[in-house]
Amino acid sequence: MPELPSSRRSNGAGTEAARSCVTVAIPCRADEPGLGLAMTEVLSNCRRAAFSEASAIELLVCINGVSASADCVPRAAVREFCRVHGIPLAEVHVDNAPWPTAAPPRVPLSARVFLTAFDGKARAWNLLRGACAGDPVFMCDADVTFSAEAFARLYSGLCAAPQLSLYSPKTDCRHDGRLLERVLSVPYRVDFPNLSGQLYAMHPDRVPARMPEDLIEPERWLELEVGPQRVGRDPEARVYVRLTATLADFFRQRVRIEMGKIQLQRVYPHLLARSAPQPHASALRKLSRREQGALVVYLALRAVAHGWAWWRYRRGHVQGIWLQPVTTKQF
Repeated sequence: MPELPSSRRSNGAGTEAARSCVTVAIPCRADEPGLGLAMTEVLSNCRRAAFSEASAIELLVCINGVSASADCVPRAAVREFCRVHGIPLAEVHVDNAPWPTAAPPRVPLSARVFLTAFDGKARAWNLLRGACAGDPVFMCDADVTFSAEAFARLYSGLCAAPQLSLYSPKTDCRHDGRLLERVLSVPYRVDFPNLSGQLYAMHPDRVPARMPEDLIEPERWLELEVGPQRVGRDPEARVYVRLTATLADFFRQRVRIEMGKIQLQRVYPHLLARSAPQPHASALRKLSRREQGALVVYLALRAVAHGWAWWRYRRGHVQGIWLQPVTTKQF
């Protein structure tokens, strides 16, 4: 494994070398039930990658939509996780206070939790981006699982290509084999060259310091802003999501995704020219006839979701798109 780079951050009086560090940053909603599982998998992946042998590991979690005094499931999950593993934990409420900055680690494994009453993944990304002391930084969702060597492969791939800013696995899915889930799983059979929004590694100094906080699909904006020539992928590294099991949950999730695409088309059209080439029809021929039929059904459902998203976006009905798709939380 390549040697870990030393972190360097400005402290206002100049730039000083910090202890070598890897950061794992997790944006999380206050109603997220899966954070404890995700953090356990993160720690396991980091230990397999042997980060702790050469570097400190800092875990950063931003919990959105929670007040300083309120308890919530993810906040309790972080506390329990740190208690079980003997990890020092600092909780910081960031509203009406200066945002946290990078704090070079003093112990091999530490955790900080940032609490904010404001919603939005882009805001959480800005908070985490500004607070990370490590290089590289792994950004991951709070409701995913990983292949055993995902972090090690992403780290090695990012360090082996100095021109890259971001490095991504392939997003895959887990489901129980229900009819709708079989339909929704077909797109995951195609290897799209896009940045995974659920997990990626980045050099923090090679990505924007902040992103617009009204973004609906912040990872897609980030990928386009950085440019495809600076985004690498390892399709053998996997991050697993849970598929929606009902049509209601599918539309809750898909309308938001489609609205994010519409927002980019309307507000950031200059970025769309940077999109990486997408798979041609030849990739679809690798699907079985049954899978091709399921893909037709999926595309019809997506077209309905896109039309619904377009109707809502034109009328400014954006605030209600963050409803939790409950069936994706049934691990």
